Amino acid sequence: VDLGAHAYKLMEPLVVPNHTQVRGAGVDATSISFALLPPTSTIDPLQAAISVGSLVELSSFSVSLAVNAVAPSFRNKSQEAGTVAVLMPHEATQFTATNLWVTTDGNASNALRVEGSGFSVSGCTLWQRGCTLANGFEPSSTLYLSNAQDGHFVNNTISWRCSAFDLDTSERVVFE
Repeated sequence: VDLGAHAYKLMEPLVVPNHTQVRGAGVDATSISFALLPPTSTIDPLQAAISVGSLVELSSFSVSLAVNAVAPSFRNKSQEAGTVAVLMPHEATQFTATNLWVTTDGNASNALRVEGSGFSVSGCTLWQRGCTLANGFEPSSTLYLSNAQDGHFVNNTISWRCSAFDLDTSERVVFE
């Protein structure tokens, strides 16, 4: 799938099926912005703006995710910090991300969460802006590698900015 130089605005998550390549015209030319509602129950699975299948390649576009705060009574362990921007779930294999700019705002969770095997992330910028309403470091870290296997993470930039309370530390940037 070739995305032209355009600003795409989505109100629903995007699931990229197995054996799919999504290529943009560059991070300054092609952008996908998500304005998603937070989960409304404790039985919803982990929500992601972009969830990938196996043998998926994403390249040369920007992703921005904004999520409003979640009422504490509706949170469960996997959703305490809201929605993940880009997710490689544990059942996925062979995921490649090249030259992406991923930004989260509001009560979004990880900019990139990798749980599968056989991944390559290179030349990407991950930027988490704002604090997440989370318990623990895992759901609010910019990059979260959970049981990820056989991967490469090279030549990337990771930024995190939160100035509320005592959470403005570098400890929440990467969690594995």
